[in-house]
Amino acid sequence: MTHAYRDVSTGTWDDGLFRQLSEPAPNAQTLWLRLLCGPETTCVPGVVRATLGGLAERMGWPIEELRRCWEELVRAEMVEADFRDGVIWLPKAPKQRQNRPASPNAGTAWGRLVATLPEGRMREAIRDAYLEAFGDAFGEGKGKAILDAFAKACGKPSAKPSAKASPKPRPKPSEKPSVTPSATPSPIQVSGPRSQDPGLRTQEIRTQSLPPPVLKLPRW
Repeated sequence: MTHAYRDVSTGTWDDGLFRQLSEPAPNAQTLWLRLLCGPETTCVPGVVRATLGGLAERMGWPIEELRRCWEELVRAEMVEADFRDGVIWLPKAPKQRQNRPASPNAGTAWGRLVATLPEGRMREAIRDAYLEAFGDAFGEGKGKAILDAFAKACGKPSAKPSAKASPKPRPKPSEKPSVTPSATPSPIQVSGPRSQDPGLRTQEIRTQSLPPPVLKLPRW
């Protein structure tokens, strides 16, 4: 079903002529309209800075009657609140197509408003709801710029950071080849038939008794 939307000034509720008109008895519908376009609303649709006591005083309703109307909205899951911080939240607001910033500057203004809310569960819920809604609604180009502007202003990245490429492992320094001295060489032996010459035999015996040669290893 297609709906048409109209701009309504938040100043209507404080207009002199409007205030002179007959007032309705406390009811949930009027309270809902107050939360949609009353002077307690902010530039971010669905974010209202008010308490039940403050609303009752401004609207001229007994606090008990206003609480009764409030409970109707709660049962319909139309409102959430953190009255300690004075924040009322309309959780369905981000799902409405008309509730979109018109430009990156508007996205920045919305994000800054969210960032000024008291830190806590309510602020996180509002921020995450709009980030999700904008992420689904906006693509590239101007829409992506609006999303990024809102995310930057409210202090949260608009997308998951890309995984950084893992640094390439440094090559291990090449190990110096270990030089193991070979086994002690066997004494030099003279092959061939032994000579019958005593002098030559003496030389052969001396050659066999020589100490093994010493290996000189290179210095690394």
